[in-house]
Amino acid sequence: SELDAVRGSVDALLGGLVRSEGPLTWVGIGGTITALVAVELGLAPYDPSKVHGSNLTVDQVAGLVQRLGDLPVSERRFVPGLDPKRADVIVTGGCIVQRLLAWSGAYQTCVSDRGVRWGLAIELGSPTLF
Repeated sequence: SELDAVRGSVDALLGGLVRSEGPLTWVGIGGTITALVAVELGLAPYDPSKVHGSNLTVDQVAGLVQRLGDLPVSERRFVPGLDPKRADVIVTGGCIVQRLLAWSGAYQTCVSDRGVRWGLAIELGSPTLF
């Protein structure tokens, strides 16, 4: 299946990387992970305040990938919490997230509705990067 091909490709890419020792904390940012949280919470309309700071376990991500993957794209467009424009890419993106979490040994990811610039601003102690 298409999903098996994606899993195989991601696993092959990850196989060449060195895994970190010890527990990892993942912070997920961007459209795929925030969309998965929105679907998990059934958010319609999207509410960034409910997405930001949420956690998704590797099992939740796997379940969402399976659930959404079982639907044709035409039906995914109507899933509460999923932006219809993401219906064609959410399964592949979710599969990548799930495989990364599983490969790294992380149990879950904390989801940020803010972007990389937000984290960079905090890191540098400057809220003026926006």
